Amino acid sequence: MRRSTWSAHNGTKRLCAYQTIRWAFILGTLGLLARAQDTVPVLTIDDAVALALKENLRVQSATLDVDRAKEDTAALKTNRLPQFQVYALGGETLRPISFTIPQGALGSYSATGPIPAHSSSITTPQQFTGFIFGQAAQPLSQLWKIHLALISSRISEDIAKEKLRQQRKDTAQSVRELYYQIAQTQTQVESAEAIEKYLVELGGETNRKLVELAVLKGDSLSVRVRLSQQRYQLVKLRDQSKTEKESLNRLLGRDLESEFSVEVQPMPAADEIDLSAAHRVALSQRPEIQEAQLDTRKAETEVRRERAKYIPDISAGFTYALFSQRELRTAERLECRVYLAVAALRLGPKASRNASAAGCNQAVDAR
Repeated sequence: MRRSTWSAHNGTKRLCAYQTIRWAFILGTLGLLARAQDTVPVLTIDDAVALALKENLRVQSATLDVDRAKEDTAALKTNRLPQFQVYALGGETLRPISFTIPQGALGSYSATGPIPAHSSSITTPQQFTGFIFGQAAQPLSQLWKIHLALISSRISEDIAKEKLRQQRKDTAQSVRELYYQIAQTQTQVESAEAIEKYLVELGGETNRKLVELAVLKGDSLSVRVRLSQQRYQLVKLRDQSKTEKESLNRLLGRDLESEFSVEVQPMPAADEIDLSAAHRVALSQRPEIQEAQLDTRKAETEVRRERAKYIPDISAGFTYALFSQRELRTAERLECRVYLAVAALRLGPKASRNASAAGCNQAVDAR
């Protein structure tokens, strides 16, 4: 009885070894055929990065911020041009306005008697009256303030561009990291599927041998346990792969259910990098450093803008006024004026704003 048991155990080992070699060859061939016939589109890493830089919502939002900063700069340039204002007022009363001045309402004197001498009734005619007022003003002293505001606006535009660069770099880095994770998970899924197929065939073969009493009952149960464990692991890997693909689709700005496959072995660029040269390039081109330098320039410009508020506003302009009434002669008036506007002397608030701007400048320098 012991000899038969030992012989059956050795037969099981030889059978497992033979079946492993056999099914490894068969499954490898089937895997190659399946890849050749697979219709799921393959997404390369370069295509994924290019699509993310074009369709990613955060990148698009940063691009809109750059466009908004450009529009603000263009709108600010128009403040250097002359300003035209036209006011027109016309109307007619719905009913006449009548009132009476009693006798002596304005006083009574010995030389003239009561004023007015008799009660007087006054009635306004019901007629159309129009008034037009036009003005053209060219800022003079404000041009320096506008110039400083343009400098600040252009700096804000450059800051928006650096933020866009940073967002593009972060998006590309996130896409690459997630792509490599998907490639690794995809390889694990393919390996788990091949092992599952092997265990299914091995289980069937073991059951046939069990009927022939060539293997033990424990060997058949062991194969079933391994198959159950392998299927559970395969379900986990497939769920992980689906989650990672949905995350990548979100970065690419596509539908979360879009199907694709990745290159199992993506080939990253293997360029040799000089550490010292890379350090110099990073200091000169990193968006964070460029943004900090632009913040410093903007803080300095804000200090200059606060100091420029002490300059009075001087403008040169023309004024045209027209008054028209049916029963009166039309009256016109054309004037050339120089406008001078000086804000009330408030040293406290302005000094406080200057100190605040200087403090922001020092904080930016420290950063």
